[in-house]
Amino acid sequence: MKNNRGFTLVEVLITFTILIIVLTLMGTILVQSFDIFRDSTERVSNNRLTQIMIEDISQNIRESKYFDFTTTDSWKFWYDEINGDTEKADFEISKNNNEFELKKKETEDSNLKIERVLENVLEFKLKNYVSEKIILYKMDKDGTGNIEFKNGNTIGFEDDKLKFTDDIKIEYVDSSGTNQEKNITGGTEIRLIEGNEIRLEDNTKIHRDNVRKIIVDGTEINFNNNAFEFKIRIDLGNNNVIEELKTVYPRNLSFWR
Repeated sequence: MKNNRGFTLVEVLITFTILIIVLTLMGTILVQSFDIFRDSTERVSNNRLTQIMIEDISQNIRESKYFDFTTTDSWKFWYDEINGDTEKADFEISKNNNEFELKKKETEDSNLKIERVLENVLEFKLKNYVSEKIILYKMDKDGTGNIEFKNGNTIGFEDDKLKFTDDIKIEYVDSSGTNQEKNITGGTEIRLIEGNEIRLEDNTKIHRDNVRKIIVDGTEINFNNNAFEFKIRIDLGNNNVIEELKTVYPRNLSFWR
């Protein structure tokens, strides 16, 4: 049987079937292309968010003076001396399972507010320049403060003096330019003079800029290196894992006041 245009019914059915197949294939290709584009866009977005977070962390560490790493998966920083409340950090980095948060204070007395969140964080490590041996360094506005080592040793600050709980050794350069060492018994106070010099127990005076390092129970505090290093690994999806390693040098951090 032919229709009025001269095509048989079979030919019409075959043509219609071919058209359906072509349209189905085109639809499948378009959907797959969209999925590829969407996955690519999501990876780009996650990668961009990761880079923004890394820059935020770097900038905040760069401006910090004090820090507290005593809590697992939480790293606190202060831009200035602390007003007697060590819990209210100026900004905090925290990791909860695979979620990673950056929190900041809006005003001096306000609570921390979440600024950015990253998901699918596989790993985050942050250490200070003595390879995670110092876990706390803080200074209150009243002039007191301390450095706490991971092994429990401390260096205490009280206005114009420093107190050491353990035996220490100071390496310094004397006025003649000669490298010197000085062993100091635990419990000894080292006095600061006019903000530039320290006076040891035997009245030896050392300009603070000439102190190269303090060694406490084998832990060296090298005043020529105050850097922080952090590493982050994040899953962007589809087995695409990126890893960033960054070193940051704070402008205001000084272990030798």
